[in-house]
Amino acid sequence: MLFVAIAVSALLIGLAKAGFAGFALLNVPVLTMVTDHPDFAVGVTLPMLLAGDVATGWRYYGLWDKRIVLTMVPGTFIGVLVSMPLMHYLGENKEIFTRSIGILALAFTGFQLFLESRRRELPENRPPAPVWQGVVAGVFTGICSNIAHQGGVVSNLWLLSQNQSKECFAATAFGVYFLLNSFKVWPYINAGWISPNSFYWSLAGMPFAVAGVLVGAKLLKKMDPKVFAPMILWMTIAAGLKLALWP
Repeated sequence: MLFVAIAVSALLIGLAKAGFAGFALLNVPVLTMVTDHPDFAVGVTLPMLLAGDVATGWRYYGLWDKRIVLTMVPGTFIGVLVSMPLMHYLGENKEIFTRSIGILALAFTGFQLFLESRRRELPENRPPAPVWQGVVAGVFTGICSNIAHQGGVVSNLWLLSQNQSKECFAATAFGVYFLLNSFKVWPYINAGWISPNSFYWSLAGMPFAVAGVLVGAKLLKKMDPKVFAPMILWMTIAAGLKLALWP
């Protein structure tokens, strides 16, 4: 059962990295429900995220916007550092950690719904959002990503404001998250969230993360990511309610 959950989670990671952002909301809540150990769920996910980042970088090589990456990344590093004391507290309080993942899943589902509504309302030739907003978005992305790998909705709000193509969006997100996730490795090891056991399971999931990126890149050319969004959002709401109310 654990292997199936990790394989599904890794596939969702790959699809999210390829451009179907809503899939990223579900992977940690699903693993947390299966394992009943939120620190293991978060720890096993990070190396799989890095595998997805590498595959995304290869698939969309050279399409990223370096200006946006350099705007966000310093803030994400600050967010990781600021949230490190909270990591240790949550690691020692499993029930609070589990409830936090559920609450974050519900909150970010609401943000995702807002994101989709905003996407329809924004004019095509709108001016890009100012740089200071990118820095602030980077800080909150780092905090949410460090705690539960749920920084994507925050960063997507900023990336959405930059008038990018779907491919440039995915490639720029790779640039931000490869650097951010690499920076998170040592704090996770230090907190005990990455261990030899968790890394063993991460290795098992990595091929599925890479496969998810390759499949997602092909689907992105043929399908609208919004086709899958309602299903993923409702599944995330269900998982979030379970974790928040019955950890």
